[in-house]
Amino acid sequence: MKKILIIIPALFFLIPVYSQVVADNLLFNTAKTSPEEEGRFVFEARYIMEELNKELQSLDEGMVRNHLLGNDISKRLYFLEERYTGTTDAAPGSFSGHKITQKPIIYNSTYKMVKYFRKKVKKGILDKQTASEELRQYLDIALILLYENTGSLENALKETDSEEGIINVFRSVRIQ
Repeated sequence: MKKILIIIPALFFLIPVYSQVVADNLLFNTAKTSPEEEGRFVFEARYIMEELNKELQSLDEGMVRNHLLGNDISKRLYFLEERYTGTTDAAPGSFSGHKITQKPIIYNSTYKMVKYFRKKVKKGILDKQTASEELRQYLDIALILLYENTGSLENALKETDSEEGIINVFRSVRIQ
């Protein structure tokens, strides 16, 4: 009888955990390796820039929030949020699904860069045009790398502890 009393609560704990693992595997499938040479991160673009630009132009302006650095940045942030995050179905005992972030290190690093550039523009250190162009490049890189094997890039981002370090890592990324 004591064993049953121990097993039943354990099952209530393990079922949501197992459903979370299954949902992760169904939502996000990453594959393929990328070459790395001379300390730079080299990736072949699976998400072609022309396709990204077409999708950005076809996006309705009413779907995105305004941003200090312009509408172009806000569209890219919308796509970043849409592609890097997903929500699981509600598990037993839970009223709503959980938000899952694919490649959280890259995702969080891009938002740190956004915050960095926004601060620099507000303080007057960078002009809006320069900050917008540079941030746009880094957001494009993040959108392109979603389905690439970015283990070495993520390790480099883990080792950095400043926004400037994150920007330097993104500067070293080359897309072929």
